[in-house]
Parts: sequence; structure tokens; C-alpha cells
Amino acid sequence: MRRVIAFFTALVFFGAAVLGMHRYGKSQLEAEPSAVGTWTSEAKFKSWEAIRENVDENTMVVFGSSELEHGKGTPFHPEAVFSGQEFHTMLIGAGYYQSLSHAITLSAIAPAIQNQKAVLILSPQWFRKKGVPSKAYASRFSESSYVAMLKNKNLSQKTKDYIAQRTITLLEEDPKTQERVKSYNKIYLKKKGSLPEHLYCALYSGFMDEKAMQTAVAGMKADGISSGKGKPSGNSAIDFERLRAEAEAEGAEETKGNEFNIKDKYFSKLQKKGVKKRENSGTKSSYSKSPEYDDLRCFLDVCRENGITPLLVNVPVNGWWYDYTGFSKEKRNEYYQNIRDIAKEYQVVLADYSDREYEKYFLEDTMHLGWKGWVDVSESIYNFAKQTEK
Repeated sequence: MRRVIAFFTALVFFGAAVLGMHRYGKSQLEAEPSAVGTWTSEAKFKSWEAIRENVDENTMVVFGSSELEHGKGTPFHPEAVFSGQEFHTMLIGAGYYQSLSHAITLSAIAPAIQNQKAVLILSPQWFRKKGVPSKAYASRFSESSYVAMLKNKNLSQKTKDYIAQRTITLLEEDPKTQERVKSYNKIYLKKKGSLPEHLYCALYSGFMDEKAMQTAVAGMKADGISSGKGKPSGNSAIDFERLRAEAEAEGAEETKGNEFNIKDKYFSKLQKKGVKKRENSGTKSSYSKSPEYDDLRCFLDVCRENGITPLLVNVPVNGWWYDYTGFSKEKRNEYYQNIRDIAKEYQVVLADYSDREYEKYFLEDTMHLGWKGWVDVSESIYNFAKQTEK
């Protein structure tokens, strides 16, 4: 009898400790909107709770990939452009975060998006023939967000089935996670499974939520983002024309050493790899056909089913560099037109910058937004927010 009492006493204390830790972590999630919003960290991206706790009526959720980290520290990146403003961005993405990953995250955080808007910055390089590589997808996959997606009651069975089937296929490089995903699908998607299977999935997915949340809290502290919400009071007009002029001057200063108008420090890296070797290396390249197009449609389906109005941003490639590598203008135009067609198909707003391939300082290298590019995209995001205000 004493052993039974001791066991249950220990169980109660353990439960109290876990609950206390959870409540403490939850209390530390909320931070100054601009700071946590522009924090580009894997710890944030994989915790839907960390994102949801820091989205308010003035937040524009912006999905993208590696370009979100390019330009940080300059006056032209959203981090600086919207600093001190009531309006702020929640940046989500890094290299190899693509349409399907973002569809899952959006499904998980959609109930918290008060203004019912989201931005997706598209990268042409996503749309390679095979789409997102399996290893890359697995490395960015969040089990926590995936289960939250399966629990989203606004998503249609068709959309959930698409995400589930694509995910199972793309997790072939990570069989352990793939097996757990199959279990989640069985329980939450197909509504099957025994009582022990239900309990296991509930406990394990709860553990993954807690782990993701506590990792986000630790990451925020490590990167100097203090908890406690302090809303910026500024609401002054943003002088985009002044920023554009500054971007022109800074871009000219930092691209003096090459004919491709690439930032000199990045061009020096290309030189080390051998620029001459890249000449005509892309004659067989194309972004015309890719499973990424259906993944993009899936993202837009998630938007539609959750009442989210999206803005797609069509980023160009560096025309001088792509000409040099032999990636034809015709093939590039096929990609741009594909994006226009999908935007028209879903009747969504498209900020189309595909005509800026040869505009100096729009990109800082062969593909990432640069000085003027970030000013223009930031202005598009800002105008999109203001035009749809309620």
C-alpha cells in the first residue's frame, strides 16, 4: 500500500513539475513584436506556439526562404524599415523552406492571424524539376506544426490528404519520422487506430509541442530577445523614396568589381569556385515543370480554406548572370508566366517583379533580394496591409 501511495505521490509531483515548466515557458513566449517577428531562427519556425503567441492585429505574416536573412543589418530589410512602427512583420523561413512547409505552418497558425492576410515570397530556384529535395524537406520538417495542421478543422480532407501524401514521400530520407507521421495520419486523418495508439500519438505530439516551445524560449533568451510585450508606439510615414535613393547609392558602392552587378563579397566567393566554369553551364536548366507548382497551389488552398488573403511576390533572377550561364530568357519567362497563371487561377494579388532582371541593385547576388529589391518588396507588403485593413 505504501508503495502505491508513494508511486501516486511521485506521479503528482512529476505532473506538477511538468505543468509548472509548461506555464513558465508559455509566459516567456510573448516578446516585443518587431524583435521576435524579424528573428530568423529555426527554433521559432518549428514552434507554431511561439509564432501564434506573437501575432497580433498589426502583424503581417511573411513566408519566404533564404532571402529573409539577406539584407539584415541594412536600412532596407523589413527589420529596419518597420522598426518602431505599430505595423510589423512575422518572418518565417530560411533556405529550403518552400511552399509545402509553409502550407503546414500556415495551417498551424491560421487561427491566430487576426488580419487574415499572409505574404509568400517565391524563389524561382524552388521550382526545379524535382522540387524540394527530400533531405532538405526532412531537415525543415516540424512534427509539432504537422499535427496542428491535421487538427485544423477548416482544412478540407483533400488538402490534408495532399499534404500527408507529399510529406510521406518526402520523408523517405528520415524513416523514423516518416513512421511517426504515418501514425499521426492514421489517428488524426483517417480516424482509426486502437486506444493505445491514440494515447501514444497524443502523448508524443504533446511532447513535441512542449519541446518546440521550450527550444524557442531558450533560443529567444540566447539571442537577446527578452520576454514581455512592449508595443511600439510609432506610426510615422515611411519614406520609401528616400530609402530607394539610399539603396541605389549603397548598391553602386558595393558592386564595383564585376559586370554582373553582384555584391562584391559574394562575387569573390563565385570567383573562388571558378566563374569561367559556370559559363553556359545552365543551357539545359528550366523551372518550367516542377511538383513545387502543386505545392504552391496547396499553400493557396490552405489560404482559401482558412479565410486568409495572400500576396504572392514574384522575385526575378539576375539576368546578367543567368544569361552568362546559358539559362535561356525563354525558359525564365515560362516560369514567370506559370506564377502569373496560378495567381490568376486563385484570383490572388501578385507583386510581380519579373521585369527587374536587369535592374541594378534589385538583387544582391544571383537570386537574393538586395538593396532596392527589399525596399520595393517592403513597400508592397506595407501597401498590401493598408489596402486590406478593416
